[in-house]
Amino acid sequence: MNLRILLLFAGAGAFLWAITRWRTAVQLVMLLLVLEGAIRKWLFPGAQDLVYLAKDVLLVGVYLGFLRDRAQLRYRPPTFPTLYTALGLGALLGLLEIFNPRLPNLLVGVFGFKAYFLYVPLVLVLPAAFPSDRELVVFLRRYILLSIPVGLLGVVQFFSPASSPLNTYARLDDASAYGSGSGYVSTFGSSEYVRVTATFSYISGYSSYLVAITILVLAYLAAARWRLRRTLVAHAALGMALLGMLMTGSRGPVFMLVLLFPIYWWLAVMRGRDSGVTFARLLFGAAMLAILIYSVGGNALSAFLGRASRSPHRSTSCRMLDPQATVSAPLTRPPRPSPRATYLTIGSMASVPSPRADGSCSSSAPSASCSSTSFAST
Repeated sequence: MNLRILLLFAGAGAFLWAITRWRTAVQLVMLLLVLEGAIRKWLFPGAQDLVYLAKDVLLVGVYLGFLRDRAQLRYRPPTFPTLYTALGLGALLGLLEIFNPRLPNLLVGVFGFKAYFLYVPLVLVLPAAFPSDRELVVFLRRYILLSIPVGLLGVVQFFSPASSPLNTYARLDDASAYGSGSGYVSTFGSSEYVRVTATFSYISGYSSYLVAITILVLAYLAAARWRLRRTLVAHAALGMALLGMLMTGSRGPVFMLVLLFPIYWWLAVMRGRDSGVTFARLLFGAAMLAILIYSVGGNALSAFLGRASRSPHRSTSCRMLDPQATVSAPLTRPPRPSPRATYLTIGSMASVPSPRADGSCSSSAPSASCSSTSFAST
């Protein structure tokens, strides 16, 4: 039987299972968020679109199961009418933008709406998925532990040649759809090292994951008051995440952490008990991480700094070399609306990229051909 048909049957069964076992299915969805790209790239490259939608099918089943058992749950969501109203209005606006007449087709708007709003209800579902705080802590520890092998894979990719099977993206099998061979990968430009993706489909997904896991680890360490005992795994995960940021070559996550650190230092360190001792532990841990990254990831640091300093576009290089330009640019430059914008907003995925010869996409010349395949290479 065809692999795609088997996956469709498996997806239908997983959907029904997620309704009845929605608590376990939530944890599976969180796992798929990390491993989906690896499954698409190496396990089922011929059915990447179906794998891409797998976690969403499970998630819809989770929501239905949560609504079915809601009356029996002890958990009651907090009352934030302003937040809920804003989310509802945003979802309504996004729903209207699905029918943006300037989009190439309806599917683009549907996938844009999914990307923005399908995961929002997890804010209410996740706290209810864990009956006790202990179960939540156990899950978070395992999730943090998972980031270490993911980061190690990124390290192996970084030191592997661009032609290695490890260094590939999740994309269509038909290389002609991209105008080039399927082996194209991004490098740092200033060196032959590749920009790693680990278990994710592309660099942007891994970069977002690294920011999220770093924030999670920092919160975990703040709760433990940065004690080394029983937090060595968290320290190792933090080091792997920071090293991974350098190996992706993405400057945005690093810049974001630089901006967030003073807030974290004040709210999570200085306002707690024994703030002086906690701050000393933080400095010790940061020093150890800095020494580790400098000694182990010297090549990654050099490649990262080389890419930041040799960018051909000043607006890009300023992300790290001149952060003030990045912060002030939205306030000083005139707005440049998308050619596919409407009077309400730019629309869900309104600026649809078109393929370049190197396999990347350019938003300056939208086309329906790239929009119809962009979700498969996300």
